[in-house]
Amino acid sequence: MSEKMPKARLRVRRLAQRRANPHRPLFRVGANTLSLRMLEEGMIILGDTGSGKTSTAIALAIRVVCGAPHFGGGCFIATKPGDKDAYLSILKKIGREHDVIVVGPDGPGINLADYILHRPEGGGIRDMLVTLEQLAQVAQRFRGAHSQGDIFWSVQGGEVHRHALELMQAATGRWSIPLLAQIIREAPGPDTTAEQLADSVVSKHLYKAVTDPAIPLPEYDLLRIRSYFQTTLGKMDHRTRSGVLASAMLPLFELLSGPLHKAFSSTTEIVPDLAWTANRILLIDWPIKTYGATGALASAIWKLLFMRAVEARCTRTYPNTVLLLNDECHLTMLGQGIENDFQSTARSARCVSCMATQNINAIISSIDGANAREAAFNWLGNLKNRFILSSSCPDTADYIGRMVGKSLQTRRSGGRNWGFVTNQGNSSGVSGSVTHSSSGSSYTTGHSWSSNRGFSTSAGGNAGWSQVVEDIIRPGTFGRNFRTGGPDNNFKVDGLLFRPSYRFRETGANFTLFTMDQRKVLS
Repeated sequence: MSEKMPKARLRVRRLAQRRANPHRPLFRVGANTLSLRMLEEGMIILGDTGSGKTSTAIALAIRVVCGAPHFGGGCFIATKPGDKDAYLSILKKIGREHDVIVVGPDGPGINLADYILHRPEGGGIRDMLVTLEQLAQVAQRFRGAHSQGDIFWSVQGGEVHRHALELMQAATGRWSIPLLAQIIREAPGPDTTAEQLADSVVSKHLYKAVTDPAIPLPEYDLLRIRSYFQTTLGKMDHRTRSGVLASAMLPLFELLSGPLHKAFSSTTEIVPDLAWTANRILLIDWPIKTYGATGALASAIWKLLFMRAVEARCTRTYPNTVLLLNDECHLTMLGQGIENDFQSTARSARCVSCMATQNINAIISSIDGANAREAAFNWLGNLKNRFILSSSCPDTADYIGRMVGKSLQTRRSGGRNWGFVTNQGNSSGVSGSVTHSSSGSSYTTGHSWSSNRGFSTSAGGNAGWSQVVEDIIRPGTFGRNFRTGGPDNNFKVDGLLFRPSYRFRETGANFTLFTMDQRKVLS
């Protein structure tokens, strides 16, 4: 059935550009139209290497979304060395190249702690604590750091962060990653003498918070902070204290030196909010193939900051849609539900998430934990617009088959037979006799011959049908029948678009097969 299905032609030409209405048709897939509001429900592009993901599907997403009248800005994650130039080339064709800010090792940086403290929307200690907790998960994901696998250490590390941040804010009026690390490292312990305690950075900041505070705190808060550092943490068992401090330092190690220190712990030159306050496109250029784990960590931190800022923004003040674009998304996948939590509310935050990867297994392998498979499918379930290109992965084909579903299909069978039989025979004989008598003799002779020939024909046939429940799309179709573009395929890229609760006219179901022309997408 799949090989005879009608295919839709995916039109690159954008529609309805006169009015900035996200519900109006944006582009066509055959006889069907999709709007920006529909794309805000998320996009996932699955396809093998060389299937046309970047050159066709992602290029189309950039042209359609970034060229829409209701689009603001976004955040593009460049995971490969050539991604930056490819994205800039596409943006240039729609007149958005001047809105791009390239963020890389030599580009503008952000003081992560100070930004969260003074962020116009959200911010505060609670937001910083959540960010530090998520940074610890990111560090575990990309550096292989170990958090000892117990929620106790995470909670206790968060308590250290909370009291240190409150102390910094009261004494200096600002936050600093290096100062936060110094407070944690020099926190009083069981063996700290009175002289060392008086000379410690904790005591100096406590004294300033009491005598000359930048932001005054109530007396009971100051007493609580002093009691925590001098008693709760200060008299804790050596082994327990070491584990707590190690957990507290986990999200800070990478930000204290090297290129990440300049990028996230120095001065603030750029913030994620520019994507909607100034309609700028942040191009995060830390290619993982060039910078390794450092690039992955930097890209993941920017992705995390952008996601948290998008969730906190006021869409009444800034209603324009933004785009989070992440090719090879399995390389920068955030851990333990961060991605899924964001995607579940991205539509209300008016953010189009465009994710691309090779197959299902790449996503599963990028998620930590015993329930990685369930978490991967849960995340995929929140990305409503699913573009499937050529794929030879059996698990991906099985997932798509189950996603599209089965139907009652009729199978016809029949046969025909025909036969021809010929037979032929001959027979002959000779006979004679001699008779003697008194009157003389006589004789007789005889000869006989006969022949026969015959033939017969037979013909017959049978026909029947049966009904069976089978996959609507056979798994082998994705790797066998889908073209991957380039000169060998006349620059045609085939794919399948699935969207829940939507009926495509070509199939009468919630999916359709389509063909894209690379030359038109990139023209």
